[in-house]
Amino acid sequence: MGQHTATITLPDPFDSAASAEETSLGNSEDLLSQLAGDAVNRMMSDGPTGAAHEQDDGGLPIVLLNPVQELTSQLDTFFEELRHRQAEAVAAVDAIPEAETLTINDDERAALDHFAEDESPATSPSPRALFDPVPDCPPRWYEKVADRFGAPIESMSTWSRALLSLTAVASFVAAGAALVYVLILRA
Repeated sequence: MGQHTATITLPDPFDSAASAEETSLGNSEDLLSQLAGDAVNRMMSDGPTGAAHEQDDGGLPIVLLNPVQELTSQLDTFFEELRHRQAEAVAAVDAIPEAETLTINDDERAALDHFAEDESPATSPSPRALFDPVPDCPPRWYEKVADRFGAPIESMSTWSRALLSLTAVASFVAAGAALVYVLILRA
């Protein structure tokens, strides 16, 4: 849309003989206030009388609205579309059929219960160890060493083993920090 510009005819100061006497500060302030008042009246007008009329390519008149009217028109269009979509959503939800509850008759219930009673602990598979032992092979030398040093730790209480583990982690971190310290300062 094009912007409407007001056309005002001002007197030519070179044509008048007494242009210096007529041009004063008061006249320019009056002129500015008149222009501002006209602009405010044009923006606040409610009807097409204050709006400019242009024609589009087909020769139809285009009414230019003030910003308040344009915003009101856009909001009306938005809310109308929102009401339309809400009505469509309600209709779609209403079209969904109600789900039926699952019903099991007595024969089906008895068959399900009978299947659960048939399983006994003897038929269920036994749990397997993480590493299955190899019965044919005697333990290797490093397995014997690990068993010899691990036996005292396994015999400790849970809290003692946790304290021993924390001590080992703290010692490792301290050794790493000492190595970094030596490498940085001695380099």
